[in-house]
Amino acid sequence: MTLLLYLSLTNALLSQQVADSQAPWEVLVLGRASIAVPRGWRNLDGLRPNTLVFRQGDGSVIPPLDDTGQPLQAGLVVEQRRDSGSLREIARELVSGVQRDPRLRPLYTPSIDPVRLSDSTDAVLVTAVFVKDDQRQSLQFKLVARSSDAQTWVVSGFLVGGKGSRWCRAESDLGDWVRAHVLSLTFNASRSQSSDLREAYRRIAEQ
Repeated sequence: MTLLLYLSLTNALLSQQVADSQAPWEVLVLGRASIAVPRGWRNLDGLRPNTLVFRQGDGSVIPPLDDTGQPLQAGLVVEQRRDSGSLREIARELVSGVQRDPRLRPLYTPSIDPVRLSDSTDAVLVTAVFVKDDQRQSLQFKLVARSSDAQTWVVSGFLVGGKGSRWCRAESDLGDWVRAHVLSLTFNASRSQSSDLREAYRRIAEQ
């Protein structure tokens, strides 16, 4: 590698690091994994067993009220578990657990889709929308992935607003934004989803 090429690559890397340091998210390193979380969200990490990350943001980054005029809540949770089943089997168990909650009524059948993380790790993503207590609407994403040491990682992202909220739908810009954070999990810190996150933040800033 020539000195000129080396300097060019070094400058590009430093520019990217500066850009990421000024981004509206921060990257948390969790052993083998890392994930991007919004800056300024309330830190409840370690509140529950096996929960490495638990962040909540009400009125931080996102608007305080949704399109129905009701309070808008969002959160991101990262769990590390040891599960022997396949990723899809674990995802099905997660869906069954949520469906057993009598407070929740699904608006449609939850989907379980294969996805590939930025580091080429195969994973599955659960997408579901529920009406909670017949008053609130909850969009939920659950990503299930497995690291090379056989640990299972579950990343949950949620957005809760008023019943009938168009924002609390998977196809909304805010839904895409929550999904982008969930999918930012990586087991290779050099392979980030920063471009997807920037685009997601740009769209919600235009709301």
